[in-house]
Amino acid sequence: MYLYIQSNEPPEMRFLISTLLIFLIISCDPSVVFREPQPAGSTDLKAFPSKVHGTYLETLDDSSVYVVTSTYIFQKYVEELGRSEEEIMEDIEVELKGDTLFLQEIGMAFPVIRRNDSIFGTITVFDTIFDISDNYKLRKFKKNYFLNFPHDTLWMVYKLQFGKGHRAYLFDINEDKEAKIFEKHSKVDVIRNTEGKPKKYIMNPSRKEMITLLKLETFTDTTEFIRISK
Repeated sequence: MYLYIQSNEPPEMRFLISTLLIFLIISCDPSVVFREPQPAGSTDLKAFPSKVHGTYLETLDDSSVYVVTSTYIFQKYVEELGRSEEEIMEDIEVELKGDTLFLQEIGMAFPVIRRNDSIFGTITVFDTIFDISDNYKLRKFKKNYFLNFPHDTLWMVYKLQFGKGHRAYLFDINEDKEAKIFEKHSKVDVIRNTEGKPKKYIMNPSRKEMITLLKLETFTDTTEFIRISK
């Protein structure tokens, strides 16, 4: 992940800091993982085709912008700030030195512009979501792309489709609805908590089993995106 800062104008400092902290610090401990990249036996692709490259906006959240390139998917997050110096310094995790604002909790510093007693700046953060060159696996079956993310010795898997009207769809597994479907049609190891309730599902479908599962009601949690520029 990397970031750069531009100068510009306002909203809320404390909201900005808390939002940025959430954006940068959230960790993911998936409850559904696979023993190997999916679909099993498929060839690893070296790049996304040029026809799907571009900037995408999540349709239900106009602050979430994603950029697809040949080998990357990254998220672009922008927040503007414009507050008085007194309001900014009320936050004990923020330090202002000259034209530099330090966010101590996340160890970041960025330039700002002073206008009278007010501080202005625009924070732009780029967070790498998927990187083919970094042991992430991109595979394809028919019109479906599969994003395989390494997680310890296992894999998180998402399905990705590019549709008509510059739309894209990201599909995740809904464990509550789909666990029994996977268990019926493939091998699944269930890790349970101390109360005996399922804590983690470790999937291990063969290629044939995965093809069967894709024809059923699996990967049903859907996020829609629209491409806003090439």
